[in-house]
Amino acid sequence: MNLVDLRNYIKTQKGYAFKSKWFIKAGIPIVKVKDFTDDSISKENVDYINDELACDFDRYLLDTNDVIIQTVGSWASNPNSVVGKAVKVPSALKGALLNQNAVKIIPTEKLDKKFLYYTLRTDDFKGYIVNTAQGSASQASITLESIKNYNFHLPLLHTQKRIADILSACDDLIENNLKRIKLLEQAAQNIYKEWFVNLRFPGHENTHTNEENGLPDGWEEKKMDSFYSKYIGGGWGKENFQKGFDKKAYVIRGTDFNKIRSGSFDSIPLRFHKESNLASRRLSKGDIILEVSNGNLNKVGDVFLVTADIIKVLDLDIICASFCKMLRPKTLEMSIFIYHYIIEMNVNGSMLKYKSESAAGINNFHFKNFLAKETVKFPSQQTLSSFYSIVNPIHKQVSNMRHQNQKLKAARDILLPRLMNRTIEV
Repeated sequence: MNLVDLRNYIKTQKGYAFKSKWFIKAGIPIVKVKDFTDDSISKENVDYINDELACDFDRYLLDTNDVIIQTVGSWASNPNSVVGKAVKVPSALKGALLNQNAVKIIPTEKLDKKFLYYTLRTDDFKGYIVNTAQGSASQASITLESIKNYNFHLPLLHTQKRIADILSACDDLIENNLKRIKLLEQAAQNIYKEWFVNLRFPGHENTHTNEENGLPDGWEEKKMDSFYSKYIGGGWGKENFQKGFDKKAYVIRGTDFNKIRSGSFDSIPLRFHKESNLASRRLSKGDIILEVSNGNLNKVGDVFLVTADIIKVLDLDIICASFCKMLRPKTLEMSIFIYHYIIEMNVNGSMLKYKSESAAGINNFHFKNFLAKETVKFPSQQTLSSFYSIVNPIHKQVSNMRHQNQKLKAARDILLPRLMNRTIEV
């Protein structure tokens, strides 16, 4: 197996600096490094340009499984946005256009595209490319020459394909699970909307309406702050970054929600903490986490429900820290209801009244105002319990699939170096 230079087996295409004034809410997606996940690209908050304008930028077009490298980002201490990260384009972003600070790596006929992707995911490449980076303390960048100069062992093409097939089998299962998770979550939200927005809950035909408040009998209007037993959040304090504390905890930030949803728990940072901090910030099943600060106004107010899979997989204390707040409803039934209530607020735009857009580019969700002012049409106990009995099993399925994804990613990451260095023959 020969040691070769990557430059002899690839072509490259840098992204284009699309102007922010072109961005609209729908059209052709523009893929930016901010949209990169651990190993893919999220469509959730991409910007768009119109179809007519996009016709002038065909050279930046992306296809499913195209390999992209982030050329501007952070140093290795921040793996979420580290420079040199390699991702592949998901089918949902086929036809998108590539923005600046990233480069598409195009293999020749002697290099399998999937094998290329896994080569760029190895610790060997990650260590090499970060060591070539230049920049300031807060931002690093790499050159195309650095990428092209990478040396690696290249097996015969049929062997490349067999290695890639083994690794991609794990990724295909992960992607299928993510699609199923999305469908299940939408199904649960549809039930919520049918019952509590359209008021077509079971037995609604025979339920009288209260003349005073206009709600079905047994329902009542309540302020959001009447549902919780505790809330926490905010910064964790500089002392927690110091060495010497013997307690570790996973720190969930507002920017981590997508990683958690996909099962990428291993990318959540571990920090040393004082026992007293852990006791006051420790998360439990049923807690609701809200993102309270972000450069993207649409992301502010994003919500995540803490489920059993997180507690089970991480096997360490988990705390809510920077850029997010935790709301702990009094019961699990309330947790499920309030979680879907907040999702509906984000979907219909009513959450905007608790958001503010900052001139400095940082947007905030006013959590305390939300608790004090938001009025909820709360159902009868019987309707609430019926909703919980139907929707909670859906959440358990989602939790199980996220747990499965975590195991699949762990298996893939164990196989990756062994297949690449031929410890395991194929």
